[in-house]
Amino acid sequence: MTKLASDEWTPLHIVAFQNDAELSSQHIAGFGAVVEVPPRSGIMGSLLALLMSYYVFDLKIPPRHAMALSVFQAIVLEEPPSATQSQNCLFFLKKLRAAMEQLPADSCPKQE
Repeated sequence: MTKLASDEWTPLHIVAFQNDAELSSQHIAGFGAVVEVPPRSGIMGSLLALLMSYYVFDLKIPPRHAMALSVFQAIVLEEPPSATQSQNCLFFLKKLRAAMEQLPADSCPKQE
């Protein structure tokens, strides 16, 4: 097992390890903290945990993550994004919303 460390100035990021083709462990690291993400959640779970960490703790988003957070805020939380969106991001959101409208209503499994 590799010991992870993060200094207090490093922005949050995903650190993932794999054994052969399988994800063995994944973490959110940054700002002096390291948090393990359950491997069963996959890399999408890590991405969601990363974006939620920035959102929940109201951290300043590094520019390289700003558009991903904008998409998360607009689609998942249905809130206006807190960052200025690029033209590429606006185009992507328009296409994503159009694609989501085409999905059948029962395409997502229901939570019980």
